[in-house]
Amino acid sequence: MTIKTAILQILLVFLLASGCATDPERDAKEAARIAAIEWIYLLDDGRYNECWQSSATHFKQALSSEEWEETISDIRSPLGPVMGRTELSADYSDPPMEGPDGKYLTIQYRTDFQKRIKTMESITLIMEENKKWRVYTYSSRLLPPKKRYR
Repeated sequence: MTIKTAILQILLVFLLASGCATDPERDAKEAARIAAIEWIYLLDDGRYNECWQSSATHFKQALSSEEWEETISDIRSPLGPVMGRTELSADYSDPPMEGPDGKYLTIQYRTDFQKRIKTMESITLIMEENKKWRVYTYSSRLLPPKKRYR
């Protein structure tokens, strides 16, 4: 073993131990998180057409841009602006029964709107053929109240 090889091996061990080496699963999940946040910021800004345009192929086939804008406007407008959002989970999920095969990640957020707090937003993303994460589904619902025990 040469000194150069030994130094390279030590550096590799150091990088792996310090977390500097890349982890493909972690990198994929982080890319999905970024795609979800970019998409939801468009939604928060009322840029519904841009939101639709950046969605997954299936999403755009299920709803026209006009249908999407009308539906999401009816849902989001009464809520007021977003006051805060916290990621609750980000987990890989199985393809939906009628969905295409592929890699899916579902991210759930607790979101507080000005006129409705404790909302659960759920975004499922799919990695499309171009290896980009795109929003496949979006849903929003009121979180149930926590039970109080005496």
